[in-house]
Order: sequence, then structure tokens, then C-alpha cells
Amino acid sequence: MTEHSIRLPMPGPAFGPYPERSAAADSSAPQRRLPLAAQGSWRFGLAESPARFAQRVRLAQQAVPAVGSAAFGAAVRVLRAELGLQGLNGELLHQAFGLVLHATRDTLGLTLYDSQLQAARRLLDNHAVEMATGEGKTHAAMLAAATAALAGVPVHVVTANPYLAVRDATSLAPLYQALGLRVSAVRPGEPDDSRRQAWQADVAYTAARDLVFDYLRDRQRPSGQPPLLRGLCMALIDEADSVLIDEARTPFVLAEQVQDKAAVRRWRAALAAARRLQPDLHFNIVPQTRRVQLTAVGLLANDVDAGPARDPLWAHDHHRQELVETALFAMHVLRKDVDYLVQNGQVDIIDPTTGRVTPGRRWSQGLHQLVELREGLTPSPEQRTMAQMSFQRFFTRYWRLCGTSGTLQEARAELTGTYGLKVQRVALRTPCRRQQLGRQLYVHDRDRWAAVARAVAAA
Repeated sequence: MTEHSIRLPMPGPAFGPYPERSAAADSSAPQRRLPLAAQGSWRFGLAESPARFAQRVRLAQQAVPAVGSAAFGAAVRVLRAELGLQGLNGELLHQAFGLVLHATRDTLGLTLYDSQLQAARRLLDNHAVEMATGEGKTHAAMLAAATAALAGVPVHVVTANPYLAVRDATSLAPLYQALGLRVSAVRPGEPDDSRRQAWQADVAYTAARDLVFDYLRDRQRPSGQPPLLRGLCMALIDEADSVLIDEARTPFVLAEQVQDKAAVRRWRAALAAARRLQPDLHFNIVPQTRRVQLTAVGLLANDVDAGPARDPLWAHDHHRQELVETALFAMHVLRKDVDYLVQNGQVDIIDPTTGRVTPGRRWSQGLHQLVELREGLTPSPEQRTMAQMSFQRFFTRYWRLCGTSGTLQEARAELTGTYGLKVQRVALRTPCRRQQLGRQLYVHDRDRWAAVARAVAAA
């Protein structure tokens, strides 16, 4: 075993059966870290110019046999063995890229551009790569993921939602299969055996929240039960600024259901009490914080005798006040079809950042059950927290971390300081022909959107 092979993060003697960086993520505060690319592992000569690098990759591609031939299979096996011994260094990287490019052309009918080669090259060296919309981020990520997987590194490609994970894994499967790699999409709601099998793939496409929850479940698994994941070897994140910055501190909570009939009675009593209260007289809503506060009159109206008898929590003034204020929040602040959807007999939260529905996510402190009662649904069981983690703490545990987005430059300080990621912008493949017109300012949002509608209609 050479020094290079030891540096490739994969399950085994060097990194253990479940590779992860544990020390950097155990602190509750974000840690300022050196760029991952400066930590001395898995570098392949970034001093080589992009043009020279692309030229050498194209030359290597010309020497690759036809996909499906015996010679191609032999070339894949030889290259994988050499990558496992020497790592992604020097000429082997050119050969690996050339092999993947050739297979991409033969299986998907696609010819990747030099800008995509440059992006994939930077991704493999732990960079956050900025590429404009339409420049081919999906296939640049595919090139990087396939190359790392050929070297034996398990890769997690993190997408914005499960639909994109399934779409990309399915559409790109012919390429991975031609290279002898197994690709999968981790689907929410599947049983553990199916999820474990999906995570065993060389390249697994997944939504970020499914990845975090399965990692938390691995940390809670009983002794002797096999884990779901193979560890945290390499993550390649689409829309990296959204995941690593915008949603960085969102807590993802692993909980178990607890049947509590007394809690259901308290929720019903709180909702009934909230329906008797009038805005401005009994309670106020602070628009900036979306917080609900009972007034002095509201506190007097919040009578203990109106709730469940002999319930010590309801009899406690402070706890009863919090319950009623939560019920008021469910009634007057949260909006159906804006903050949540009611579908299939349940309440599904709409993510305020992405606008996407997030099945399985739940509000805490009884808020979810109060919304369910407000909508005439049977309240779901209460949840007891078993473990929780944010994206910020989770993704610093990966040995290799990289990502793409169209808007990274403004977040480069946070990406470098918190995650050790340098930001690299890839130039446009062809000159931009967009005309930047002057700005138009409007006093009210309605006027702005009316102008947008007129512009769209005119176009």
C-alpha cells in the first residue's frame, strides 16, 4: 500500500469501517479551518493550466477503446487498480477523465466542454465551484463523482430534493454502469434494507435531509446492527450555498413517537381557548418576528378552569400561556398553502427557504398537532427528540467536500472559514450575450410584480 492509497478516504484500515471527521464537528461553535485543498491530501497539480489540462485529457480520451468491448473492460479494471494504489495524481487523472469522457459520449451521447472539465477538476480538489446556469453543473459533478468512485471512494451527490436525486441517478445510470460502477438514488420512506443497499452504491444521489437523518439513525443504532451509510468519505453538493449557508443552522431532529392522551387533551383545550380570544384585545402579533403575545386582558381570559381537569401542566400558568400562544400562532400566523399543505390526510411543511414541500418534517412543541387539529385532522403522536444536527455541523465531518452553484462568490468567506472550501469561478464557455439594462425602482411590491407581468407579456 502506497502513501497515495492511504490518502484516499474509503472504508478500510486507514480510515476505519465508517470514515468521518469527528473532532471538527463535535464543537457547538463553527470552527475556522484551513482550506481542505491545503491539508496535503489528494492534490493533482493545479499549477497545470486549464487549457493544457483539457488538451491532455482529450489526448487520453482518444486512446480509450469502444465502450462495451473487451478492451474497454480491461482498461477500466487496470485504471481502477492503479488509482487505488496511486490515488488521483498526475497522469492517472488525465486517463481517468479521458475514460469517463469517452464513456459519456458513447452511453449518453454527450460531449463535455472544457469548462466542465475544469469544474470537475476543481471539485476533486475540495473546491466550491461557481458555474453559471446552463453551463452544465450536473455533468461536471457526474465527471468528478465517477472519477472519484473509480478510485474506490464512496461518493454522495447531494441534490436539492428527492425528485432530482432520482432523476439524475436514473438518467446517468448508463454511464456509471459502463464504468462498472453502481449508482443509486436514496428515496425517502423506503425500508432500512432498501436504504442500506442504496447507500452501498459507489455513487449515491440523495437529498440533503435524507442523508443527515440516516447519519443520525446510524449514530443511534443498537450494537450489532449494521449501519445504513458507509461513512462520510466524499460529498458533492449541488446548490452548495443554499445547503451550506442559507440552511446551515436549520436543526434536523431525529425523534420517536410517544403516545400521550393527556397531551392531546391539552392541545384541544389550548385551541378552544385560542378561538375565544380576539386580536388586539387578548393578544398581539409582532409582524417582524411573527411572534404572538397575550395581553394582560388575554392572560386574565386564559382561565385554568376551561381546560382538562386535574392536569398539572395545564394548571401551571406559564405552561398554559405557552400552549395558548402556540395555538394562536397556529391559527393566525401560519397560512395554509403558504407555510404548509394539507394532503393525504396530513400536514406537510413548506420550506420557507426553497418553497418546496418537505414530507416528514414536523414542527415541535405541539405546534404541528395544533395545526392538524385546526385543519380537522387527527393529531399525530408527540415526538421525543433522540438526536439532532445542523448542516453546518454535519458536512464538516466529511473527509472530502465540494459543491457547485451559480452564486458562490458572495459566500466565499463563510465557505472558507467554516468548511475549509475555496471558491473557484469557472469562466463561461462562450461570451455572455445578455444585455444588462438599467434598474427600475418601485415603491410597492405589487407595482414591481405588475411591471414584471407586463414585461413577460411583451416578450
